[in-house]
Amino acid sequence: MPLIKLDSAMVTHLQARVAALAELHRDISTLIEAIDLPALLHTADRINDRLRELHPRVIREHEMMDLREQVRVMTEDCRRLLDN
Repeated sequence: MPLIKLDSAMVTHLQARVAALAELHRDISTLIEAIDLPALLHTADRINDRLRELHPRVIREHEMMDLREQVRVMTEDCRRLLDN
């Protein structure tokens, strides 16, 4: 199946999407850097706010759900580490 040639608007959209997803993944990785529970919860809230900003313009519904689950699991794991 041949790839569809991208027009400039699609290229711009895809560049913005890739940049936004890369930034989002960097933000998710910062969860492990939280030094206490309030900082962890603040970071998780900030990431979830960002997800709401990106949906549906940049990310699709199923991507948002997957990313929210990833944030939830990582937050819970980090919370358990902080409690230890």
